[in-house]
Amino acid sequence: MDNQWIGYEMTTDEGSLLCLFNVGAGDIAPDEARPHCVRLRLTFQDKGEEGMGAQDERDEFESRLEMIDPQLDKLKAVHIATLRGQGCFDSIYYLPEQSGDAFAKAAEKACKGCALEIEGGPDPEWEIFESLHPSEEEVAFYYDGVILNEMGEDGDTPDAPRSVEHCLLLPDDAAAEVVIAKAGKAGFALDERENTDDELAVQLVLTKEHPATLEAISAERQTLTEIANASGGVYDGWASPIVK
Repeated sequence: MDNQWIGYEMTTDEGSLLCLFNVGAGDIAPDEARPHCVRLRLTFQDKGEEGMGAQDERDEFESRLEMIDPQLDKLKAVHIATLRGQGCFDSIYYLPEQSGDAFAKAAEKACKGCALEIEGGPDPEWEIFESLHPSEEEVAFYYDGVILNEMGEDGDTPDAPRSVEHCLLLPDDAAAEVVIAKAGKAGFALDERENTDDELAVQLVLTKEHPATLEAISAERQTLTEIANASGGVYDGWASPIVK
C-alpha cells in the first residue's frame, strides 16, 4: 500500500473540520487483518480561531503523533486520517485487535503530558474509513490544485487563456456521438477520437480555450463529468500547455 494523503474540509453538525486523509488505504479497505479502529484525540488548550488550535500546539501535536509512526509496521497498523477542528486534533488508525494494547502504550508514551483520549473498537467493514473518504470531486479538486501549483512553479500564468485538452472515455460509438454533440454546445471541440478494446471503448480528447485556474479547471471538469456520466462514460483528466 502506498500512502497518498490529500486534504479537504468537511462539515459536521458541530462545525468544520480539516481532514488529511490517506486515500492510498483504499487499496486494502476493508482489510480483514486490521478490523480494529482506534482514534487518538488530543485537546487544544488554546482552541484558536474556529477551534482549529493555536499554531504552536498544532506543531506539538503533529510532532508527538509522528513519534508513533516507527511503530506502525511492527504493530501492522495503518494510519488513515487526521482531523483538526472543534478544539481537538484526532488521528485515526486501523490495526489487528491483538495490537491494541501495544498501540495504546506507544500512543501514551508519545503523547505524555498531553490531554490524550484513546477510543477503539471493532470496525471490520471499515465504516469509519468510508465515512471520512472524500468524494471523487474533492479528490479531483485536490490533485488539480497540486498539478496547477507545479505548473505555476514552472512559470505558468494561470489566468492566460489557452487550449486545454480534456479526455473522456465512453462505452461505444453511439454514446460518443451524444457526448460530442452535448460538449459542442458547451464550447468544446473534438480534437481526437480513438477506439480501443477496453470496456469503455471510445476515447475522446476535447479542447476548449480557457484559463488554467483551479476554478476554471474544476468548472469544466464538472461540466464534462456530467455529460460523460449521462452516457455511461467517465471523465479521464486534462492537460494544458504552460503559458508564460
